[in-house]
Amino acid sequence: MSNKTENRLRLILIFVIIIFLSLAGFFLFGNNGYIRLLQLKRDVTTLNTQIDKLKAENVKLQNDIHKIQTDLFEIEKKARDKGGLSKKGEKILKFK
Repeated sequence: MSNKTENRLRLILIFVIIIFLSLAGFFLFGNNGYIRLLQLKRDVTTLNTQIDKLKAENVKLQNDIHKIQTDLFEIEKKARDKGGLSKKGEKILKFK
């Protein structure tokens, strides 16, 4: 091969390598690249965990609401604890 042909092949090879590295960088580090995809998957997992915790807390609060609205003992307990109410003839003792 002549020097001219070898130089041309080297330039083509360098050009192909530059294109390949540019595309690889774009697919790995771009806005929609693989690393961004991994980060988004971690975020989804974290958010799903938070959603599950909030759903469990919501169920507990719904049960508490139902209990407060229907259970006479619970209604009386809340009235005593939060409202400072007492039955007739009872004395309320407060401790500090």
